[in-house]
Amino acid sequence: EAADSPEPDADARLRNWAPTRKDLDQYLPIVQRVLHGASDTTLAKKPVDPPYSAIFRPLVLATAWKETCWRQFIRRGGKVVPMQSSAGAVGIMQINPRVWRGFYDTTVLKTDTVYNATAGAEILQHYLVDYAIRKKEHQLGGGIDALARATYAAYNGGPGHLGRYRADKTAKSLRQIDADFWRYYQTVKGGNELGVRECYSP
Repeated sequence: EAADSPEPDADARLRNWAPTRKDLDQYLPIVQRVLHGASDTTLAKKPVDPPYSAIFRPLVLATAWKETCWRQFIRRGGKVVPMQSSAGAVGIMQINPRVWRGFYDTTVLKTDTVYNATAGAEILQHYLVDYAIRKKEHQLGGGIDALARATYAAYNGGPGHLGRYRADKTAKSLRQIDADFWRYYQTVKGGNELGVRECYSP
């Protein structure tokens, strides 16, 4: 399903583009549209009931911000290469091919920004509906936005991490990851979708 591109020309424009500060005025609005399209395409195929659907777009944008600062590619050793974590997660949404093989084309996840963004949005929808909402995270304190926090925690660490954002015993490093996501989510939901620009500050 992720192959159904929400913005067909975007991948060609973004392919092998490792952005620098001077690129941001062009680069960020393109990626913003890609993430909007990924969110909208996912909700069209896999609807989320209101009022929960209202948090989905900021959840997708904030996740891409936290995971990669909206980058599919970076420059390393003089070459442009796909973003890849030490655990092997790839692309703008840092999708782990070992976990999601069979669901998505693991080669295209590395090379196609639109495909990766849409796959990430679909995975977020899965964690939101099948875990965060089903387990009523919004009723445990924090209201509807707690669903976004729980969804991101599960996306980042797996379903067993769903409630880590509210647990006292969560490791300091994970608390910092969740705090960063929460700030990014609030920034995006508050209307500053391009707040990700701060990633590229000198």
